Amino acid sequence: MAQFEIASGDREERLVFEGHYAAEVDLTGFAIGDLAYIFSPHHEMAAISHKVVDRGIPFVIEKPAGVDVPQLQAIADAAHRAKVPATVPFVQRNAPVETWLRQAGDIVYERLSFVAGPPGRYRRNGSPWMLDPPRSGGGCLTNLGPHFVDLALRHIGASVDVTHKRSVVGDGSVPWGQILRHLRNVKYDDALSLEYEYRWHPQDLDEPEVGFRRSAQHLRSLLAECDADTSGRTVGVAL
Repeated sequence: MAQFEIASGDREERLVFEGHYAAEVDLTGFAIGDLAYIFSPHHEMAAISHKVVDRGIPFVIEKPAGVDVPQLQAIADAAHRAKVPATVPFVQRNAPVETWLRQAGDIVYERLSFVAGPPGRYRRNGSPWMLDPPRSGGGCLTNLGPHFVDLALRHIGASVDVTHKRSVVGDGSVPWGQILRHLRNVKYDDALSLEYEYRWHPQDLDEPEVGFRRSAQHLRSLLAECDADTSGRTVGVAL
């Protein structure tokens, strides 16, 4: 379901457009409101945003504001040229997590993880398009990652070089050996679970049967090293 709203404080009314084709709504017959809220499937956001900009209506748009960077940049450029105020609701700013982090003092290194639930929740909550990359634009990093990239940039407080890499366990920079040794030290004796975002990025990853096998082999080799270094029970692994 697509939805966007145009609110007017003067008239104390709100026009709400809902439907699977919200991007096709004609705004020419409506008076200019005070503010528009755009919360629609990602593949409809660009068309809706440009209609709102053409009407000169300031707007708040949910991230990621499109399915790729060119769509996002086009929206930003159009709003800038038209001098239409626009913003994204970064709801993690000044939220409890950020408040707790700031109590620790100056942040010089930061790693953030966010557990939002399994992909099946999108089917249950009426948003199956989130599982269709052409309409959603990507997976968790595209949908939820902007919040935490924003937090990291706020905390670091300086310009940064942004890099990304999608890889199987063992090819990237995550210190799996340290993680497994810590699990051993805290007496963890349960399952390890692997996640593989091939559905979202098949062009960047090996076939699942190859990628999962390589990841499992790497973890097993690290667990064997832990067994050689320490005594006690072996960590239980379901791979």
